[in-house]
Amino acid sequence: MNTNPIQYYALWPQESFVFSTAQFAGLFGGIGSGKSHAGCFWAMLKAMKNPRCVGLIGANSYRQLHDATLRTFETLLQTYGIGYTFQRSADMSFRLEN
Repeated sequence: MNTNPIQYYALWPQESFVFSTAQFAGLFGGIGSGKSHAGCFWAMLKAMKNPRCVGLIGANSYRQLHDATLRTFETLLQTYGIGYTFQRSADMSFRLEN
């Protein structure tokens, strides 16, 4: 059940993953099935609940990380009005303003 002030509208598999209380949760699907979006939304929520935490978002390749995953994460931060800075150095890190 979603008890967060940020509303998340997704299909059941994505919503089930994002709000899972399991110790380990996974989301599997083909290209365009919403895995990156759900994973980035999950990471955004965790970072907001745990200020100054350190996290890691990975992808199958540098290109996929740069072209899709990080772009999705940045779009979500902008959509929900969450302040951040992005360091385009080798580590490509986000720092949320919470």
